[in-house]
Amino acid sequence: AYVFLETTTGEKDSLTQLYSRSTYEEYVKFLIEEKRAFQVMMIDLDGFKAINDNFGHHVGDRVLIDFANILVSVFTNEKVISRLAGDEFIIVIQNSTQEDEAIIQDIVTLCKASQVEQIRTLQFSYGFQEYNENLSFDELYIMVDNNMYLNKHS
Repeated sequence: AYVFLETTTGEKDSLTQLYSRSTYEEYVKFLIEEKRAFQVMMIDLDGFKAINDNFGHHVGDRVLIDFANILVSVFTNEKVISRLAGDEFIIVIQNSTQEDEAIIQDIVTLCKASQVEQIRTLQFSYGFQEYNENLSFDELYIMVDNNMYLNKHS
């Protein structure tokens, strides 16, 4: 991951300082080309529009920044944590020994400990998808997105 990020633009999202969607896409395509094992996790903040509408965009921005910091705290060994757009995030997970549910519990615990009230009550939907060599980049993205929406509706 280090060599890859050093040889690309490593473009960052200006608000959260997470990697951009384009960096995520470049990195996943690199991993696919290299036939490396990994999984992706997609997160969507539920009801985020209501935060902006009820408290203002400055509070919404604070929520996005703090949530991004929580992701960085949880995914200490992962190098590519990205903000896709708006209130959606995606993480490339490699060589993790942590179970998916343990990851979610870590995120929830840090949210509840936040100094920002809107983070303490924040709900989010998530999906995981492991890459296998039969999946294209687009198929992987569609599958993790579908898994996230299954979680949202359950």
